[in-house]
Amino acid sequence: PTMLNSVSRPLFNLIAGKVLYDGEQHIRLLQQSELNWTVVRSPVMNERGKPDDYRLVEKRPYPWQSINRHAVAKSMVDLAESNDYIGTSPFIVRS
Repeated sequence: PTMLNSVSRPLFNLIAGKVLYDGEQHIRLLQQSELNWTVVRSPVMNERGKPDDYRLVEKRPYPWQSINRHAVAKSMVDLAESNDYIGTSPFIVRS
């Protein structure tokens, strides 16, 4: 983790610890299953940007980054129609 992630993680745990824990538990259950799964990890979603303006990356986005909520939905449909990223949990960011 970067220095920024090291600092922001405790803050997010304080604000939304239950949500973070719940998401991490979901990923652990998927990893232990025999399913073909992909988890799209998203920064804050909003209406800014374009619905098709996204890319999937391994690097965690900065805490102030955001993504169009329709881009997240489109990425999920695109991934359901392909074999890309099976068994992984990429982050979605604006391209």
